[in-house]
Amino acid sequence: MTVLENVTQMRLPLEVAELVEEKETNKDLNKNQLLMKQVLDDLGNMPYYPNGKKEHEKAVREILLSHGMVEKFKGKYGKGRKGRIEPFLEQEKCPDGAYFIWQPHGSQRYPDFYLFFDGVKITLECKSTKSGKIMWNSGYPREGGIYIFADGDQDKNYLFMGEDHCNLELVADILNFQAKQKKEAIGFNKKMEKKYGKTKLKAYPRAAVTDSEIISTTDTDKKLKNVYDYFYKELK
Repeated sequence: MTVLENVTQMRLPLEVAELVEEKETNKDLNKNQLLMKQVLDDLGNMPYYPNGKKEHEKAVREILLSHGMVEKFKGKYGKGRKGRIEPFLEQEKCPDGAYFIWQPHGSQRYPDFYLFFDGVKITLECKSTKSGKIMWNSGYPREGGIYIFADGDQDKNYLFMGEDHCNLELVADILNFQAKQKKEAIGFNKKMEKKYGKTKLKAYPRAAVTDSEIISTTDTDKKLKNVYDYFYKELK
């Protein structure tokens, strides 16, 4: 079954009153707001996809393409692609149109997608686990980022803003702590070289953030509303 067939199957049938309400809501949206709403509606209706082989990201990409968004800078992130993407992103204003860039800074760096609507940039980040808890690894929640979390335990996707997931001041403190650890490791390794001479064995503190929050037990409806409120405002 394709991604789009899965999305269609996961959509709940709307009652007449809900259809009327949705039609009235859509009538008040400009073209970019409506397009983003349609994209997010479908992302929220996706089933669970793992991401070991980028299945989740590929599913998101397929939905973006299905809504007529154009993919720019296709291909793996390398020197040639990087050399074209960076000047594009450094422009004071990006070109008009509805398009996206997948893995704009490489496969292991934030974000997974930049979406563009007549020059306005929206950030999407994909997360996927079987447990219902996010594995951040060396990443962390970021303000202004829309997160699409594929929850294997619930077989669905949750959308939320980075700032709604946790206290960003705590995140800043964790990052400062990790920076101190890295600096201390450099000093420690220098001391070890003085003590034992040149060695290939060195201490290396790996930056990682753990998270025991089970997303499905949080106020997911409020978080979803905040996502919609955010892009309504950005694309006004």
